[in-house]
Amino acid sequence: MIEDADRRLKDWAKTVLEDAEISLGPPRALDSASVVSLYLTDILPAPRTSTSRRLPLQTSLRYLVTAWADKPETEHRQLGDLVFAAMEHPEFEVELAAQPAEFWLAFGIAPRPAFMLRLPVKVERPEPQIGRIRHPVEVRFSPAVSLAGRLVGPADVPLSGAQVELASLQLTTRTDATGRFRFAAVPAQPDTKELRIRLKGNERRVKVTHGADSAQPLVIRFDTMEV
Repeated sequence: MIEDADRRLKDWAKTVLEDAEISLGPPRALDSASVVSLYLTDILPAPRTSTSRRLPLQTSLRYLVTAWADKPETEHRQLGDLVFAAMEHPEFEVELAAQPAEFWLAFGIAPRPAFMLRLPVKVERPEPQIGRIRHPVEVRFSPAVSLAGRLVGPADVPLSGAQVELASLQLTTRTDATGRFRFAAVPAQPDTKELRIRLKGNERRVKVTHGADSAQPLVIRFDTMEV
């Protein structure tokens, strides 16, 4: 896509200055009597728009535009023709700002008049194919149950302040002073659930079985993660 932008930019410059050679190389004097340099300096992000469609891949190409001729008057005329033609172009964005001396030093040339031209480039992406629903929607109901337990350490010492998570349901609680924790309502199915427990920088995961007919609280031993 960048090469397409290069070609479009060269074609546009040629329509503005028919007698000049158009180069994509860095700014420097060439053998030709009149040369316009369109040098790509940056590939920048393009602003994103809000839409329900799948957004295309977008970027913005930034070119340094300079002119070289055997007479300064010719260079100035060419730059003037180019900058005003670029301002009229609906696709182009013109940046008029002086470049620091270090910028030109990188090219090994003295500072000279120039301007920046930005050209948007985008690649359309096809909308994803969404399959048809071939069967009626089936709604299943699962009763809610409470999930309670007690976290203990060595010698069954209760562990307070531990963070207990049901990551699959985005539920979090903490153990109280007796090491107990409780989730008031969780789906009974599936009856096997994974708990993630964090305490003082340590993390453990344990799978517990607790369905609608479970009456006894769970006892989890943090040192061995046994249930």
